[in-house]
Amino acid sequence: MRLTEAGATALRGRLADPAFVPVEARERGILKLWFGPSRRVHAPVRIEEHRRAPGDYEELTDSVGEMLTRGRPEALEFGIRYERKTGGFRQGVENRAP
Repeated sequence: MRLTEAGATALRGRLADPAFVPVEARERGILKLWFGPSRRVHAPVRIEEHRRAPGDYEELTDSVGEMLTRGRPEALEFGIRYERKTGGFRQGVENRAP
């Protein structure tokens, strides 16, 4: 696969765009919490996924190491931190009294 010149131009434009776009957390699990299902049913599955994911990102980081180009180590670090924070949030939700 190769990036066309038009694609490269479009990519450069997006990378150079300094505009701030607010983050939108769109996750089915949050919608389920909003509409009131049992935390005890939904939280354990999500907790396990968020517990597993940082290790996957760390493994990827270790396996590609020096091949990571500018910005990619930071993107992986964001993913690791996000998963840990989200898992901690879910653990807290699961542990709350009914």
